[in-house]
Amino acid sequence: MLRLNFSSFLVIIILFTGCTSDEENHEEFAECFTKASMESFLIEPGECVIISENPDMQLVLVKIENHIKTHENYKTIVTVRLEETDFSWETPHEIRDDSNDAIKFSGIIGTGINEDQYTIYVDNIEFTETETEFIFHRATFRVNHAIN
Repeated sequence: MLRLNFSSFLVIIILFTGCTSDEENHEEFAECFTKASMESFLIEPGECVIISENPDMQLVLVKIENHIKTHENYKTIVTVRLEETDFSWETPHEIRDDSNDAIKFSGIIGTGINEDQYTIYVDNIEFTETETEFIFHRATFRVNHAIN
């Protein structure tokens, strides 16, 4: 008879509960909102948007990484994912503080799948500043969809 000690049992439970299928991940973003190309909108990590010019594609804001203040070059990594029925493309992009006076995080992200190209204008990223880091909350995006 097979005998399991407590730590072996715990490892097995963690492995089974930590695994998720692609179906479960897609359901997490099932409730998307729709915006027209170049229409400004607020988006939080975990939310998705469908650009009305291409309703078969979902754009997901996966995360905005907090930034530890180590020097004056303030930045964050914004990770977005494009999802189609049978394919997804996830990519991180560095966004820097673009101002000389007040701190403001904005920039441009270029991404796409096949002939569908997206330019994501990050107009602003809302954050809380502490003595040691920037904690990011949500972003204002505009998305331009083009077909090559």
